[in-house]
Amino acid sequence: MGRALSYVFLIVAVGLPCLSQDTQNMPGMNMESAVESNLPSPHASSGTGWQPASVPERTWMTSRDGWDLMTHGTVFVTYNQQGGPRGEGKAESANSLMTMEQRKLGPGTLLLRQMFSAESLTSPHPGFPELFQTGETYHGQPLVDHQHPHNVFAELAAM
Repeated sequence: MGRALSYVFLIVAVGLPCLSQDTQNMPGMNMESAVESNLPSPHASSGTGWQPASVPERTWMTSRDGWDLMTHGTVFVTYNQQGGPRGEGKAESANSLMTMEQRKLGPGTLLLRQMFSAESLTSPHPGFPELFQTGETYHGQPLVDHQHPHNVFAELAAM
């Protein structure tokens, strides 16, 4: 692939824009009531991330038989070239599928969340090239200059 492709990035965002919903004005899944009912904030993101209100939410949402359902997914396909003697080049894909279901349960609300990723297949061992990345392990082996791929089951939660 040579030096001509050293910093070429091909990013493909795959989604369902025709099914995308504006969650601020969505009947059935009132995200503002989530704060009032002690459910996660609509600004909560992954980990300790916080999404500004101005960020568009690309999700598919519907209500069926008393359940509010939401699905969100992304796929980024890239060629990652890290330079220098320790660097490496690799075609890879960062991807995730997140689903959430909620419904009234007695005086409260039941919330189920799942996050899946195929990164263990789309960026296999030792993971994503990233110079100076250290301190993680993957399959029990220390990673140097690599970021681990996410697990197939990145989150399975009930609240």
